[in-house]
Amino acid sequence: MFKEYKLRGWSTFYFYVVILVCAACTSTCEHGEVIDSDVERQLDSLQASLSDLNVDEVKANHLVDLLRPVMLSSIEEFEVESWYINNKPDWLAEFGEQEIVHLCSEILFNKYLQQKDSVSAAKIMLNIGWLHFIDTNYAASIEAQKEALNLSDRADIVAWATNNIGAVLAQTNQLDAGKEYFDEVLSTPGVDSMPGVRAVSQMNLGIVHIVTGNLDAGLEFIEKAKLAVSGLGLTHIAEVVQLSHAFLLLNINEVDESIRLLEGMSGFNDGAVNRNNIFLNIYLSKAFLIKNDVDASSFYLDRACEMSEKLDLDFGRMTCWRLKMSLHERLEEYDNALNASQKYYDLRDEQEGSKTVREIQALEAKLIQDTNEEIEEANRILLASEERSQNLERQIISYSLFLFAALVLAFLFMRFKNKARLTAQRKSRAEAKLMLLQTQMSPHFLFNALGGIQNYILKSEKRVAYNYMGQFESMLRNLAESSGQVEVGLDEEIEFIRNYLELEKLRFRDEFDYSIVVDEKLEGRGHQIPSMVIQPVVENAMIHGLAGLDRKGLLELRICPFQNGVRCVVKDNGRGREAAAKLREKTGQKKHLSISTLNTSKRLECLRKIGYANAKLEIEDLYEGPSPEGTSVTIYLPFMEKEKMVEV
Repeated sequence: MFKEYKLRGWSTFYFYVVILVCAACTSTCEHGEVIDSDVERQLDSLQASLSDLNVDEVKANHLVDLLRPVMLSSIEEFEVESWYINNKPDWLAEFGEQEIVHLCSEILFNKYLQQKDSVSAAKIMLNIGWLHFIDTNYAASIEAQKEALNLSDRADIVAWATNNIGAVLAQTNQLDAGKEYFDEVLSTPGVDSMPGVRAVSQMNLGIVHIVTGNLDAGLEFIEKAKLAVSGLGLTHIAEVVQLSHAFLLLNINEVDESIRLLEGMSGFNDGAVNRNNIFLNIYLSKAFLIKNDVDASSFYLDRACEMSEKLDLDFGRMTCWRLKMSLHERLEEYDNALNASQKYYDLRDEQEGSKTVREIQALEAKLIQDTNEEIEEANRILLASEERSQNLERQIISYSLFLFAALVLAFLFMRFKNKARLTAQRKSRAEAKLMLLQTQMSPHFLFNALGGIQNYILKSEKRVAYNYMGQFESMLRNLAESSGQVEVGLDEEIEFIRNYLELEKLRFRDEFDYSIVVDEKLEGRGHQIPSMVIQPVVENAMIHGLAGLDRKGLLELRICPFQNGVRCVVKDNGRGREAAAKLREKTGQKKHLSISTLNTSKRLECLRKIGYANAKLEIEDLYEGPSPEGTSVTIYLPFMEKEKMVEV
């Protein structure tokens, strides 16, 4: 009798297991159908984009077939970079635009997703991300590397994607964040059996240490990278490591050894037009310039510039113009140096100004689209889960109330977890975007300040330039202390603005006065506010309101408490926005793209998305009778709270 009871108990248990397995299989099938549907929609969208570019299906399939072996090639060989850069004139002539290459790469990726080959799809997405990196489309590059991480947990794919994310962060001057990713690669289990990615991460760590002034550590990691690829036939990686070693030698003034190393590389003799040889000639030009051999420096610089033009590489062009500026200064050809300087900063503004704005807008649109799709998918899964729960309840209610209660609790838990995950993702993305927007302000400010210093030097006003440099050094110290931080102390921000205004007074030769009034309730309280938000508004008032007035200008900054934050009023007695617009029209100037104004608005929008509803900006035009008498800008900033920030 006992055995019979025991048998019935196990039969009931197995019945429950069968029900749960069937439910899981149903869920898996439905999820698979959702993925297939998404892939179909994505392929249709990509084909429509190609049609808009007048690319028919035959031409698109031809390019997809060309890309297949390149995109699936060994990651360590960097074949995709060689094909994309070295053959660029050929495929541009055949297919017309590089956007077509990206679209066909996405089609190839989705076809492997359709075949459920996630490993091949992940390899393709890794290479797509690297193409975006080459094109300096950094936001899209990081998105692609994260997609590769989501698709496959294979050790080499995870290591390469992690390294590539670190490379993007380091390239955009987020050196500490990039270093963390490189360290993560080197601590990955099994990395010793992957010499390619290990060497690249060690090399990248070496470069980070060189740039930050830790030359001994830089040399140590470069030597480790050279040892990792020695004798393995990884030609591309070995050449890049060799170039990094030469770069290090230049930084420690071992110029002859650097030249010996560079002249021993294969690219020195074969003259092939590729990315590595561009840097080889640039480093040789720098080395001979240090040795005051201007003819040799000019020879190698011309070779680097010619290669950059042939491969249509903006980064190579920008480096060439910067080196030409130094070369002309050494020859005391100041007009040519000034022209090269203008070319360099114009190209840099194009790369880091309007292009960055486009990248942010594209990333913002993609984040919104991804969030909407995730919400729709969660709703579909939630509705399907509710239907399964109701059916399951009717089937098993006669067998066990306990199982029913467990299913309900599991359902509620998953619903809560999904909701919390979606909320955290939205906050995390908003904060990540906030950090990205903040990193743009430092180069934007530095370009303006360096322009002022350059102006005094070219005019030979050494004492004024020296004083200007002193003020500028103080501001650089403040920038370094707040680098990478979303928030800053109110007192530190006020001191930063005070230093900035003193710098501008020196620059504009006391053509204006200023006053800063802070409510005594705010002084010395240690309040934290969003960093680098007030200064761009003050800068706009200077450049567009007060600069070039025929009377003494006045700028007033008043800061007082407002709700759970502060109200900052920036007021000037300048020409006003309407008069400034007319002046630009009269002088034939193009409409000014104010990166700082757009950046400030975007950052305030990000703050609202993560819970600071009172973050906003208001602009008022001031008049005395019918005549414009300046502008008043009011910024409402919150006190930053740790519980509203998400750890990224």
